[in-house]
Amino acid sequence: GTRRSSNLMVETHPRTMIRRYSVLGVDSFTPGLVAEIQDLFSVFDTDGAGSIDRTKFGPMMRTLGLNLSEREMNMFFNTMDESGDGNLEFEELLDFLKDIVRPTTEEQELSEAFEYFNGSKEEAIDGDMPITKATLANILSDMGEDITEGECEDMILVATGGEGSIDFDSFKKFVEARPGFLD
Repeated sequence: GTRRSSNLMVETHPRTMIRRYSVLGVDSFTPGLVAEIQDLFSVFDTDGAGSIDRTKFGPMMRTLGLNLSEREMNMFFNTMDESGDGNLEFEELLDFLKDIVRPTTEEQELSEAFEYFNGSKEEAIDGDMPITKATLANILSDMGEDITEGECEDMILVATGGEGSIDFDSFKKFVEARPGFLD
């Protein structure tokens, strides 16, 4: 059935999500592990061009044990594709995987979660891109929630004490008051 928003487990930034889903379970990248990742990458680089496109990315992530939604898959791919050319090179994948095993601060995790909900980066943290009822409804809908903009507006009003949107500072206070909210 449909989960109600009060029970929602919030998925966040790709780095945080992959830490949760990761089957790697490593703290460092040994030459052997890099070779294993290269072998996996090569399986999906069927034309030997040294890159994979978005259509091969999903099956590769599922091989790693990551069963992600289409939205999450796109977010991962776009995050990893640093060159923005629509193809994922091995070095981009490896750099991303190395980055995600590094420890992050609570502030970094909060900013990544906020970024996930409003779909932006630095401008979100600066307060220029708050979470609105429309963006929240869109995200929750993508996550499989059956929810209206009106219900999202009610959630925001309750969470903020009457404000119509959630800026980063309000989001941070809301999450910090609820231990385990991002787990």
